[in-house]
Amino acid sequence: MSTITEWTQQEVIEAIKADLVANMEIAAGVVETDARKRLLRIQEPDFGRAYRRVLALYRLISRIVVGKDVVEGQIGIPGGEKGSDYGFWIEIGSHTYAAQPWLRPALVAHLKDVIRLLAGV
Repeated sequence: MSTITEWTQQEVIEAIKADLVANMEIAAGVVETDARKRLLRIQEPDFGRAYRRVLALYRLISRIVVGKDVVEGQIGIPGGEKGSDYGFWIEIGSHTYAAQPWLRPALVAHLKDVIRLLAGV
């Protein structure tokens, strides 16, 4: 005996979105873990080592933002109280210190896996 199930368009959209959110959480977690390791390995400048450790262990986050027509994975260090974006300046460098990329290389290293996860493969 077979069962006939009818789905509405909205139910299909919600089911696909739920799968995408679950896969995005996995993908963001993989990139976040690698980014954390890379941030902890940065050695220069020496005086910032303790703060980079705080950033890596306590401030680095990944979250999934679900909008009406978008599912977005966000990975990084939220801006500080005064709007300082230390993670950004570590990543791209400044006029005083050389760039120490940690987030972009983490994404690039796992890009094939992220794409595969988001494609549901």
